[in-house]
Formats: sequence, structure tokens, C-alpha cells
Amino acid sequence: LRIELQRRRVHRAPATRGVREGSVPWLVLLLDSWETFRHSYDDLRHGALLSELSSVLRDGSGLGLRAFVSGDRSLLASPIVTLFGTRLILPMADADSYGLAGIARRDVPQQFIPGRAILPSTPVTTMQFAQLDPDPAPSAQRAALNRLRTQLRRRWPQTTTGAMPVRALPRLVTPDMLKPATRQWRLPIGLGGDSTETLELDLSETTTALIA
Repeated sequence: LRIELQRRRVHRAPATRGVREGSVPWLVLLLDSWETFRHSYDDLRHGALLSELSSVLRDGSGLGLRAFVSGDRSLLASPIVTLFGTRLILPMADADSYGLAGIARRDVPQQFIPGRAILPSTPVTTMQFAQLDPDPAPSAQRAALNRLRTQLRRRWPQTTTGAMPVRALPRLVTPDMLKPATRQWRLPIGLGGDSTETLELDLSETTTALIA
């Protein structure tokens, strides 16, 4: 994302006009479960990835980036929440938690039905989320999403760039899962990267290695 935003900044048409006129396609960032993301990467390089995400969200709005982030009450308590102009608040277990979103306790509905949310505004607005399919089952919603994806691909066949794959790392890596060394003095040591490729240690350039 950072590389793409930098490319757009260099080759910049007026950003907001370009998005409306179609010269700058939207980048859509979906981040589900902020608390899991933060727990996984908060200690990585002293929180550098979280800072990078904040920077991307802050700089990307004028370059066609549209971000949607879901999370629990910890998201509302995080400094990153100030970067979101629209907040949709789903039911919370603790009524006092609505105060984190700027919603007074008296404005919280007494009863919630599935799909109901609150928009912190003046006055507070209550809304009902739309469903892709009348059947609320997750399998039906996924099927409807796949149908929509097929329709969009037929409508815009020239759009070939897909989402960047990020595959989960296995808990156990055995030698048969590794590809052979690409050249002499390269030692396959494991799997890594976004596409879980075989990583190698170049023994011709590395005389020492630290595993901490």
C-alpha cells in the first residue's frame, strides 16, 4: 500500500477529482478484528507496523484509499480511531463502553436486533445493515458475495489486479515442504513471506547467524 500510494503521489492528478472521474481507481483496505491485528504486531519492531498503518490511513484518503476496520472496544480507545470519519457502533456488552464512541447512555436503544448499529451524530442515528442475501447464514452471504464478484468481473473485465495473497504460516515445517536450494551455498531454512515461499540462508555471504 505504501508503495502504491507513493506512486500515486508522484503521478498525481488532483486526487479527489481523479477518484470521481475514474482516473484514479479506489484502493479498498479491509481489516477485520483490530484487536487481533494489534496483539499480533504491537511488539514487532516496537510497533512500527501499527505506526505505518496509521500513516497509510492518514495519507491515503486523498489518494483514493478507502479503509474499513472492525474491532472491539479497544479500537474505540485507540488513537487510530481519530482517522475514521464514520463510525458504526454495534451492540456492546457493557453499556458504559458506548461513551468511548461519544454516545450518551440515554441514547443507546434498550433492545438490539441482529444487524442494528448506531451512528454517533447529532442526533444519534440508528441504522440496520443490509444483507447480500435474504438468508442470514454465513454460507449464504459468502455465496452471494461470490456471485457479486463474478458479476463485477464480467462488468469490468479489464481489471486484472487481484488482492495480494497473504497465506498463513504452518505451525510445523518439514524438509519435504521446502524447495531445493536455488544455487550453491544457499541453505533452505524455512517458509516465510506473504506467499510462504522457501527462505534461504546464503552461506557464501553469511559467516555468522543469530537466532534469538
